[in-house]
Amino acid sequence: TILPMFQAEVLNASENDPIYARFPMPVPEDATTTISFYDPFHVRYRRERMPGSASHVELFMAPTSAGKSRVFLFNVAEAVLPPLPGLPEEQEKPTLKSRLNALSPATLKQKIQKKIITKLFAPGSVNVHMISHKIFDGDGIFLNKQGDRMRRSDLTYTDYATPSTADILLNAYRRYLDRAATKAEETGHSAASSSVAMSGDGQYEDNDNRAFLLDRYESHTAKCPICSKALAKSNRWRRCWDIVQTGLVGAAGASSTACATTVATSILGVSVPTVLSPIFGVAFVSTSLGAVVANRKKKKLDKTIQQFYFEDYVHAEKD
Repeated sequence: TILPMFQAEVLNASENDPIYARFPMPVPEDATTTISFYDPFHVRYRRERMPGSASHVELFMAPTSAGKSRVFLFNVAEAVLPPLPGLPEEQEKPTLKSRLNALSPATLKQKIQKKIITKLFAPGSVNVHMISHKIFDGDGIFLNKQGDRMRRSDLTYTDYATPSTADILLNAYRRYLDRAATKAEETGHSAASSSVAMSGDGQYEDNDNRAFLLDRYESHTAKCPICSKALAKSNRWRRCWDIVQTGLVGAAGASSTACATTVATSILGVSVPTVLSPIFGVAFVSTSLGAVVANRKKKKLDKTIQQFYFEDYVHAEKD
């Protein structure tokens, strides 16, 4: 068993944890949230809504340049993990009581919740990646502005503090980076040392373009097989609906023209089958409604496609 160097617990997690606040199901008062730091660069968020339903967010931080870091993130639900190899699986012989219990509302509800959690945290789900983007977007904006202000004031992490035990974790990681920078310098790896140095030119720029600062495509989508596949699929559907809309608009125009011609010829006394006007009218209404639906589908797909590139983050507009 590997114990964390530091660990903190969120008090009254059911009320104070923002993830629980948006949870699709009720959160019991005794739900827990802990944040652990494993030296040198591993952070774990563990949430247990009820016994046997714990989920983890595993973060591994790897500095790439001064003021920037690549973060590897994994979402894990303990309930859906396979048994560890070498451990015997517990199998009980089913009884009448156990079978009846399996059909009880509480058991069925638990199974449904497990399926929902499994779907939410499935590694192959695009939704999981989008949740990660939203988390990093909010943190990235704040940390960039904080870093820029500290740089302009010639401050380091030793010059500020927040009123919580979170400083212990932060400072422990910062001290590790300082040791790593010193060791890299001693061995002649100046490029590596500059990536974790706490000062230097160009670390933070408060006037960075927001689309660049919150970029999702170059930093993730282009390198992620799951998101790149989903993006390609959305683009294909976007092109299909574009073709459909164009065809429907053309059909609506032709139907309206035919309907108007039929009415005009009838007024001029030319004999026209009376059934044609209603047919052309229905065709015009149907194709027009179809074009509206196609346009809405395109707009929805445009919003989905944009999520893979960039979404601005304005804290005041968030819940």
